[in-house]
Amino acid sequence: MQVAGDLGGVILNPPDASNLKRIAEICQQNKIWLGNVWATKPWYTPFDAGEYFTYYSCPDDFNATKEITTKMLTELRKKGKKGKIIALDGIPGFVIDVVRIHGRLAAIKDFPEFYFADALPGNFNMEDGHKAAQDLMTRHPDTVGIYAGNDEEAQGAIAVLRALGLQPGVDVIIASAGDGNPEAAEAIKKGLLLCTAANVPQYMGAMMATRIYDVMNGWRPRAAERMMLWGSRMMTAENVDGYLERYVNNGDVAPFDYRKMSKVITPKDWDPQDLLTPLDVDVEWAGIEKPANYQYPKEYLAAKQNGEMEKVAAEYKEHYKIDMFGPSPNKKKA
Repeated sequence: MQVAGDLGGVILNPPDASNLKRIAEICQQNKIWLGNVWATKPWYTPFDAGEYFTYYSCPDDFNATKEITTKMLTELRKKGKKGKIIALDGIPGFVIDVVRIHGRLAAIKDFPEFYFADALPGNFNMEDGHKAAQDLMTRHPDTVGIYAGNDEEAQGAIAVLRALGLQPGVDVIIASAGDGNPEAAEAIKKGLLLCTAANVPQYMGAMMATRIYDVMNGWRPRAAERMMLWGSRMMTAENVDGYLERYVNNGDVAPFDYRKMSKVITPKDWDPQDLLTPLDVDVEWAGIEKPANYQYPKEYLAAKQNGEMEKVAAEYKEHYKIDMFGPSPNKKKA
């Protein structure tokens, strides 16, 4: 990373977190505000870098993945099906993939008539998802359900089923752990994909840009606000039309009231426009080994012990008024 001119803020959505620590150090040294989304180094937090690493945020992938897996298994149960589920996971060892795997495994515990027969990495892309689905369906032709690590992998699985002469959504049900892209929405409308965890990429950009704007203009987050989860919403046939209208086919109608997201511009009735909750590292990174002699950051530990996390969670819930899956706040009323 090179620093040029009067750079004041950086938003990262890295393909991996291998350089995150170095980037955070450079930002701290040069007083550049840093926000990071999704990919991160487990057990490395903004507190370890300093004040200028102002924000780490990701969707609530554990609960979102548990929800879509539960939806798929419930639908299969209604159809009288039982038996094998195959999994197209993401990038092996990638923190988001680890969290999503925990979510799908937590869900299937409540459905003893089903089991994950096999899994292969689809690396969060369509081509590798297609290859993984092809291999797994060859090994397990009696599969009744497919868990896909994201929407790209789900598209690969749909193509494989069609090539095998199977009807996606009828012969084999597919559920996706994210991200709510337009192709996934269209697949849901056509009945090819049962559901996806829509974490709304547009929200990620708006939320992060607002945070960088606010800290550059004097606002300072509490410890519990420096690592937060934003809520994913399960997209199904029941709500897909509203999603397409607000986020895909919206023309020049902005999906959010960006000014209301800012605590600087709107200090009293600010609205996050999604449910944000403080991130608990022991929940988010459960099962990922801690570094030797790991010590929790003092600020984080204090926020967890003195009730600040609960207070912040309640405050953000109270201010959340504009439903992320409702109509755009900028849509003209008829």
